[in-house]
Amino acid sequence: MSGVLAAVLTVLSLPFLAARVVGGRPPNPGPKLAALAPVGTVPALAGTAVAALSSWWLTVILAVPALILVAWQLPPVRPARPARGPGPGPDGKAMPLRMLTVNVMGGAADAEAIAATVAALGVDILAVQELTRGLVLRLALTSLADLLPESLLEPREGSGGTGLWARWPLTPLPPVDGLIAAAPRARIDPPGGPAVTVTVVHPVAPVADREHRWRQELGLIQSALAGTGGPQLAAGDFNASRDQRVPCPAPPGLRGLRRRCPPAALARLHLACGPPLPAADAAGSCAGLTPRGRGARGPHRPRARHRSSRRAGRPRIRSPG
Repeated sequence: MSGVLAAVLTVLSLPFLAARVVGGRPPNPGPKLAALAPVGTVPALAGTAVAALSSWWLTVILAVPALILVAWQLPPVRPARPARGPGPGPDGKAMPLRMLTVNVMGGAADAEAIAATVAALGVDILAVQELTRGLVLRLALTSLADLLPESLLEPREGSGGTGLWARWPLTPLPPVDGLIAAAPRARIDPPGGPAVTVTVVHPVAPVADREHRWRQELGLIQSALAGTGGPQLAAGDFNASRDQRVPCPAPPGLRGLRRRCPPAALARLHLACGPPLPAADAAGSCAGLTPRGRGARGPHRPRARHRSSRRAGRPRIRSPG
């Protein structure tokens, strides 16, 4: 009886395994099952544990899909990088660049919390998805403009608005064409370092029969970044998990650096892609801020909206050579 139960539990995990193998590709429910691959590890491990009570050979067989699912949830192994020469900073070290990207949930986030987080983390570049005109007005009443005086804003009602704030001068560039949400791009010139192209994106979610549109928009983002030279950062809400085989939005040969979002998150954020010479050495992460009335307990409490991590990273920008 325990062997039958073990087999049934393992069978329940196989749809998640199959969707993960093919990278969460459409049609549905492929993208959803791949994103929920961590859930599939539960029946797989349970089946293996139950099988251990009845038969060793059944345990070995059922352990194979369980171990595969567990292995996919482990952090990726990053090879050690060789030491680099001195950077352009005044002290001979690489100049840090800190970026924060926030999905503000249709403009419902607390403007004061955003400004406070920017100040607390020492953010140099802020990318905002689902930016509305109302939130822009509320942010104007905070200290954000003093912290990040340069901006490129495309607010819209609903979830289609996007904004970019920076500490240093920025030059607007043509946006990524073909996306439903705004996808502004700009070149930012940090002092003492090379110019960095920043792209802020928010492709549609692979739900409600839009999974093919989701893949199409990811391809458009990748194509736009492939045609851009020099250091660049692509930040935003990609509506994807690391269990979905979503390509880093950069051309072959460029390095995409990723941080895994929390287990509850359904997003993989590709926040730094650039050529090996002047590329970012570390990728930033995003922080979602829960708006008031939805569980926030103070202005400094980052909260994930099923697609964010809670830290900002410091890409190190170096001049070529």
